[in-house]
Amino acid sequence: MSSELYKSPFSLDRDMGFSRQEFFKILPRPLSEYDAVIEVSGASITLEKGTIRIEVGQERERRLSDLVILPSLPVKLSFHDVEPDEKARFLHRFDHAFMKGLG
Repeated sequence: MSSELYKSPFSLDRDMGFSRQEFFKILPRPLSEYDAVIEVSGASITLEKGTIRIEVGQERERRLSDLVILPSLPVKLSFHDVEPDEKARFLHRFDHAFMKGLG
């Protein structure tokens, strides 16, 4: 486990390969075990100890060629007073929910 997980507040910036619509369609899955509120700008998760905030930026395009254009969505995950084990558990659920190509 990375020592970064012990810092509070702790934040991660991600460049997700999803459209905004795709992201918000998937987002309830990793949040299903939590007291979470999904909003237009992201989500707020209240834990027994601490909070997690997900902030979603403006959708962009990643052009690999004239014919290949992929969505790109900046997402910031902020953890405030969240225990390292809970951060790791949340990130595992979040990352697993947003993996592509799992069948």
